[in-house]
Amino acid sequence: MQKLKVLLFLLIAIPIFSQNEKPTNSGKEEVYVFDRLTIIYHPQKLPISIDKEFIPQGADIIVSTEYRGNFYESAESSLIYTTQDKKEDILKFYEEIFKLQEWRILQKEAKDNAYILLTESPYKKIFTVHIQDEINKRKVKLFFRKTGVSF
Repeated sequence: MQKLKVLLFLLIAIPIFSQNEKPTNSGKEEVYVFDRLTIIYHPQKLPISIDKEFIPQGADIIVSTEYRGNFYESAESSLIYTTQDKKEDILKFYEEIFKLQEWRILQKEAKDNAYILLTESPYKKIFTVHIQDEINKRKVKLFFRKTGVSF
């Protein structure tokens, strides 16, 4: 019975204490839930698996998605935002974060007006950053996947 109480407390407390700061966005939040998939346009909170340090100051969050595996933890998440920062500055921002957290950079690739950065954490988490030039701004797509998660 004691284990059940602890489990219930954790299921309630973890989401409350692990919420990231409110992101900057330019619209009203729209939430769509399909079984274990949640899509949020103009989210008020970041997906739990994407930490706030991965979002630069002044980013305009457009959409986030979360796919939950078994239990509460997200198996996959994505986030799309726009920013006025230069592509080189965004790339440097992410490379410094990955270096500090000891993530391995698996692939760096520049194509046309886009740049892709594929990384892996020491805990076998995959994080991809896709930076695309648009008129007067950059669109950044973040993809997170926890490997070894059963769907």
